Amino acid sequence: MSGTGGSTGGALDGVADGAIDALVVGRSLPALLAALELAEVGLRVAIAGGPVELPGTNERDPDGVLSAALAHVAAPLDGSHGDADASTGAGSGEDRAGSDRAAAAGDPALLPLQTRRPAPMLPDRAGAWTLQADPSVLGIPAVPLAVESLRLLGTAAALRAYLDRVTPLLTIGKTRSMGELVRRRLGRTALERLSEPVLRARFGVPSAEVEAAIAAPGLNEALSRAGSLTAAALAYSDRNVARETTVRPGGGWPGFVEALLRRLVAYGVDLIDAEVTEASRTESGGWTAALADGRALGSAALILDAGSTPARPGTDPGAGAETTSGAGLATPLPERTRLHAEIDIQEVPGLEELDAAGSAVRTVGRFSLVIHPADAEGSLLPRAELRGLAEAGGRPSAAVDPAAPLVDELSAALAEAGVDPAEDAGWRIRVAAAPFATTAERDRSRAALSERRAHLPELLVVGRALHGDDISAAVSDAQQEAIVLRRRLLGIAD
Repeated sequence: MSGTGGSTGGALDGVADGAIDALVVGRSLPALLAALELAEVGLRVAIAGGPVELPGTNERDPDGVLSAALAHVAAPLDGSHGDADASTGAGSGEDRAGSDRAAAAGDPALLPLQTRRPAPMLPDRAGAWTLQADPSVLGIPAVPLAVESLRLLGTAAALRAYLDRVTPLLTIGKTRSMGELVRRRLGRTALERLSEPVLRARFGVPSAEVEAAIAAPGLNEALSRAGSLTAAALAYSDRNVARETTVRPGGGWPGFVEALLRRLVAYGVDLIDAEVTEASRTESGGWTAALADGRALGSAALILDAGSTPARPGTDPGAGAETTSGAGLATPLPERTRLHAEIDIQEVPGLEELDAAGSAVRTVGRFSLVIHPADAEGSLLPRAELRGLAEAGGRPSAAVDPAAPLVDELSAALAEAGVDPAEDAGWRIRVAAAPFATTAERDRSRAALSERRAHLPELLVVGRALHGDDISAAVSDAQQEAIVLRRRLLGIAD
């Protein structure tokens, strides 16, 4: 968001060693909300860095974290929670709940607008686009003999899937792989045509490598109670709808972030346009930051915004480092990253009636193709997104630069799918952390992050790159850890 949040001047101008409590480096939503947690209790905060990194227009919010954050910022300032920690020793607690209840009187452009994500369209046996049966859970139909399932699978494969209803459970709760679970219960055809495209589009890896506990937490338990996978999908459908519901501010993310910055300024937060070029830990345990405009700024704590694009190998100084160069250099690297390439396209035959919040999904070579309708996310043209793994095992990929070989590969995949780009359309390419596909992968990431925070408690690294590109998880983590940090800064906890 170019030009948002210029320097507010004030006490920091010309100060060689500003005595502030926390310096926030970067302006993603998790970083800004972490800053708000500190500023609301009277701590002195400054935010340095360049343009805001906005979320996607519609973001999944399975635990309601984003909705709660939107409602809180939408609530009018009443001054009732400014000294919550100092006076009660509690976290957000009742003061935050009361403020959130007041959100109904706030600006409707800031309040959460929730959208139920409909079932996707998939290619049927003849290659024509067909709506997946609803309800379903990541391709698992609650009614295997529904008309949509018959079209996608054919009669024989649909009957094979229906056998799930009468097949006894022999390994209740022990099949960890989502792909293997679907193959055993519904058959190979149901896996390949219903679940595989959806799971690959979500996680970026084959369905056999995705654990059910990650893809649909609680589905295995529902299976053991219901006696079949399709019945479990029906029992799980309400929870799945909640997990798949997306949220955005009523007036869009740019306006929301503008309002969030205004609220931060109202709490006395200084917004500095200059980038931080280096931050060094002082002997007393605080930090000194060098700004690109030549100034130096001292703070008791440092919050680094990792954003969504992970740092490259070689830029992370390691858990024992006490000096960083730039905003994201103390960021633990994700194990895998994923390429996202978007392009505006012409209307695709068979998708003219695609729901505004819906999508069409299929696999093309090493990519997942996701087609979004023209009015999705405010676009004037339909757009195609190709997703594929860009990096594994910490090794940088040569295919992250939008150079001719990659563009040629993307264009060839689009042509193979029978999709034509719009006139003069170009590829928009980015790399982000890949979603966690297994509990072990998620737990390793959490352990690395916890180890870093235990080693340097005055350094808080936040951002969706640390959470499998999940903005809801990143916001939740940033807010919770900011509360821990503010208690430390206030002297409430060690």
